[in-house]
Amino acid sequence: VANQNGSHAIPVTYTVTNVGSAVAQSPWYDMAYLSVDGTLDDTDQHLNGWPSRASPLPTGASYTGTGTFTTSTSTPAGNYTLFVKADGRGPLFGNGTNTDDGRLIEAKEANNTQSLPVTLARPDLVVTSASIASIAKNTNGSYRIAVTYTVQNAGSVTAQPYWYDMAYLSSDATLDDADQHLSGWSPRDTALAPGASY
Repeated sequence: VANQNGSHAIPVTYTVTNVGSAVAQSPWYDMAYLSVDGTLDDTDQHLNGWPSRASPLPTGASYTGTGTFTTSTSTPAGNYTLFVKADGRGPLFGNGTNTDDGRLIEAKEANNTQSLPVTLARPDLVVTSASIASIAKNTNGSYRIAVTYTVQNAGSVTAQPYWYDMAYLSSDATLDDADQHLSGWSPRDTALAPGASY
């Protein structure tokens, strides 16, 4: 999900198995990291959202975890590798680094991660087919401008609500902060899927 604030929420389901010969003593946290080069290192983005494991895991046993991991608001769109790590730590939470051994000392630490390709994209609202239906002068000297327009999401992900469609009056045909911001703004309170319009 491309959030309005620029972050991305990535829902993940995963399975963790204790392949060792002793019970894995809790607690620990499952974490996720976002990599631009496909290699997990301490420069990768440590994502918010870390499911906790509160009970021991017997040898040979497994559990299925679910988590929604959230990027920073400044993460650009593009192709990444998402690393999910059992018993993870990092700079945002856990008092450690992306690549340290975590809370639980294990026989092998190198098999705690799985990588997944992920593409982050953004919606793209485009105004088309705008037309002025009529202009009326009000008794107080203002003008009422009736406008019909179409908004399409030309992006590849859903545009999350909500936002306002607004209008401005310019004397030089260039939109800038000196233009008059007109009253009458239409709220959009439902999501707009890719390719959809209203």
